[in-house]
Amino acid sequence: SASSPLVGNLSMISLDDARRLCEDNPTKYRPRDFFTFGGFCSWRPQQLEREMGDNRGEWLALSVDSESILNQMTMQYDACFTETNPTHGRLEAGTTIWRNFLDL
Repeated sequence: SASSPLVGNLSMISLDDARRLCEDNPTKYRPRDFFTFGGFCSWRPQQLEREMGDNRGEWLALSVDSESILNQMTMQYDACFTETNPTHGRLEAGTTIWRNFLDL
């Protein structure tokens, strides 16, 4: 298999392999079945531990199930293309779930 399981029903696959799946199995897979992420984070040794420690409040660690993550990502994707202002929808995608977590 070209994918690697992450948690629950979520798996990781390269963009090229996802594209190949869609091309080879157009009735089974569509580009909408995949989410693409880009980014980079880096810390010096022990930096993250320091930032998370001593009640500094720089990081919030949460436990969440894979179904909730997938549902939220799907809602965000749909909102990006159904909002009256699609650019605003893309800029705001993902902020609602974090606002809800911080309000707990």
